[in-house]
Amino acid sequence: MSAQNQSPSRSPVRRPLAGVLLACVSLLGPLARAQQAPEQKPQRPVFHTEVEMTRIKVAVVDDEGEPVAGLTADDFRVFEDGKQQSVLLVLDPIRVSMDVALVLDFSQSVARDWSATAARQAARSFLESLAPGDCVYLLPFHQRVGPGLWGAPGDDELRWKIAQYSFGVYTRLYDAILNAQGALDRRRPDSAPAATEELESMMGGTWMEPVREAACGDPLSPEEALERRAALVVLTDGEDVGSRASYSDALMASWRAGVPVFAIAVGMAAEKPRRPSARGLLRSGPIARQLSRQRWENTRNLQDQLREIARVSGGQLVLQRDLGQGYAETLALLRSYYVVAYRSPETTQDGWHELQVEIAGKAGHPIVQPGIYRSRSDDAAAAGALREAGVQFALGNYEGALEQFDVAVRTSPDLGAPFFGRGLVLEKMARWEEARVSYQRSLQMRPGAPATHSRLAEVLFHLRDYAPAWEHGIKAHRGGVDMSPLFENLESVSEPPADRAARMLGPVIYLLQPRVPELEAQIALRDVTRTLTASLDRDPMIGLSGTAATSDFTISVWVRAVDDGRPRRMRARLVVTDRHDGRTHQQAFEVPDLEDPAVVAVAVQDSVSGVLKWILDRHRKRR
Repeated sequence: MSAQNQSPSRSPVRRPLAGVLLACVSLLGPLARAQQAPEQKPQRPVFHTEVEMTRIKVAVVDDEGEPVAGLTADDFRVFEDGKQQSVLLVLDPIRVSMDVALVLDFSQSVARDWSATAARQAARSFLESLAPGDCVYLLPFHQRVGPGLWGAPGDDELRWKIAQYSFGVYTRLYDAILNAQGALDRRRPDSAPAATEELESMMGGTWMEPVREAACGDPLSPEEALERRAALVVLTDGEDVGSRASYSDALMASWRAGVPVFAIAVGMAAEKPRRPSARGLLRSGPIARQLSRQRWENTRNLQDQLREIARVSGGQLVLQRDLGQGYAETLALLRSYYVVAYRSPETTQDGWHELQVEIAGKAGHPIVQPGIYRSRSDDAAAAGALREAGVQFALGNYEGALEQFDVAVRTSPDLGAPFFGRGLVLEKMARWEEARVSYQRSLQMRPGAPATHSRLAEVLFHLRDYAPAWEHGIKAHRGGVDMSPLFENLESVSEPPADRAARMLGPVIYLLQPRVPELEAQIALRDVTRTLTASLDRDPMIGLSGTAATSDFTISVWVRAVDDGRPRRMRARLVVTDRHDGRTHQQAFEVPDLEDPAVVAVAVQDSVSGVLKWILDRHRKRR
């Protein structure tokens, strides 16, 4: 069965993005090694330093989904924002070694649809099809992610892990994708972090299992990186359950990582989403009707999400009922990727730029990421500084860590992680007032974060500013952080707030990620959801939770439309669900100009006021 064609036809988003969008700008991945005749010594490509180039990966397949080989620079036409660019170099994919992250869903449903033996054998066959010079990061997952393991395709340890890894219940798909992207990223020199902006994940991870490094996973030198390509292959049969990361996190990371993602959808994820017929629903009972609709919605939503993750990365979604065939098709696609380099436009503005690629004169369908994000800020320098800061922090060199965090702040001032990191370092150095400022800045960019509320409360206690220390401590406690030691210390030196009991028992809200798969809509929603979270976090009676299971209410943003004109307008609604009885409340809102933060704030705040009134009224009646 042929892979689903991806079409880079989305409208570009030309708008300043928040610091959470740490883009890969013009460098979209390492260069591959040029094809050489067997008797020749491979030559590394040489680039003139005075020419700034943009590198993209383009897969080219025929009508049957088979790779098209032998193309040259004359065969490619590249358009950025509709303007044809000057292609300087094309590197053929044949005989280029690869770093492949193989992410395997070991949820119980896989074992039900296929025998455990068949599922494991298909994965081993995929390893056997790789070349000896390739490297593999094997990452099995279910309710637990990993641990991951680097190795060569023929390593017995990889086969042992596939044979011995047990099947589990849940499917932490998004966490697994971010883990694998992080492993590939750590192997590449001078690349931007691909996973999360939480500093903890950069210092060993709080929600990712530790990575076991083998020789094949050692960091590459810049010269070695020029000669290899990277790809991520994820096999799954079900919708994400239990991830700490969101779909938006996985989508944004896949977009900016410069690594094509091949999603092999099997089982339920490969079914053709068929909406239940009206006649069939009438013949069914109420429970059967609900299950039928839910299955249709879940299947459609999962496929849309996997297709979009693949599309924005320049990869593909492969729908297969057979595991072996899905792996074979994916491997053929992996071997069809060219690296295309073109002269970067001289007058390009910061923001999103649409890409289109055509094949001139020969039959072939190009597959490419829909666009790139350019920025004048030095994102690579910021990423390197954050990594080095984490190393220095772990070694206890706090002055060195602070210096690196400051570099990251200067190069990417809208990113939240450097400010959180500065706060941690300044705490270690007992520079409490400076730590307070850093944590407050971090909360501005990542409102509602329980960990930041927790650290800020501790700092305020040391500063003897007890009233706000109580406030942030209660927020952290409502978010799931154990603040008992701090509360005991505060009670020994100050009076708690008069409404402490009511605030401790107030409603807890979990903000669901918007259920819209499209990248452009997710980008537009980042500022909206940040403003929404900040509005909720400012209410003293509201607690924000990191999981739906520990919340009283959930809030989700349902997007009706995002206009492409100027100014960009969004029509949406807030949907609130009372998790105790399932009752819902909806509040429509419209943002007339998504590019104006003040307009966004007013529109969101007006809508939040009505939502909070409904939540607090229901909470009081229940108590």
